[in-house]
Amino acid sequence: MSSITPKKRAFIAQLFYVLMLAILGSSAPGAVRISEFLTENDGLLRDEDGDTSGWIELQNDGPAAVNLGGWFLTDDAANLQKWRIPAVTVPSGGFLLVFASGKDRTNGTLHANFQLDNAGEYLALLQPDGVTVAHEFTPTYPRQRANISYGLEPAAGTLTVVGREAPAKILVPTDGALSNAWTLPGFDDNSWLAGATPVGFAGYSDSWSCCRRSLRSQVSCPP
Repeated sequence: MSSITPKKRAFIAQLFYVLMLAILGSSAPGAVRISEFLTENDGLLRDEDGDTSGWIELQNDGPAAVNLGGWFLTDDAANLQKWRIPAVTVPSGGFLLVFASGKDRTNGTLHANFQLDNAGEYLALLQPDGVTVAHEFTPTYPRQRANISYGLEPAAGTLTVVGREAPAKILVPTDGALSNAWTLPGFDDNSWLAGATPVGFAGYSDSWSCCRRSLRSQVSCPP
């Protein structure tokens, strides 16, 4: 049985490393994105120095926390590994703010080593291999305006508070004696009329009813 040569051993180790990157990259890391950024921060948000630099917001919209240590942010398509993100964990549904100030700080408040161009440029988030693009604005994001951020529209959903044919209780008050008591938990509405949604109220005189009909029949209404 032949022994494994140093060259084969190095090849196996390299292959194992690539496979591990593939496994890790197929799960939670793909859920991190650039959710929003601001190129011209005219006093809206100040950093620890009191400066109002541009900023980049990252969002983890995946089901698990993600450690962004070793990921990259860049504003240069020819230099994808421009700024390395330090070890910081973003929980599921959480956000991370990085100032695009050019100050290059990785302790405390995070500052990238580049600034954002108001006229528009490339912007991307890279996974730890420095090649796989997790999210990018390419070839450039559009021209920006002061104090107006740019980014992705949050996922929208529909919540039905009260659906059709839902049980309802109805009362047409004759005065203001109830005040806001009917909005309180435990209010007794047993004496109210039972019905189902939708519920509405309308009232008009016989003259108005005739006028409504006249719009269709083109007949005149009595005064």
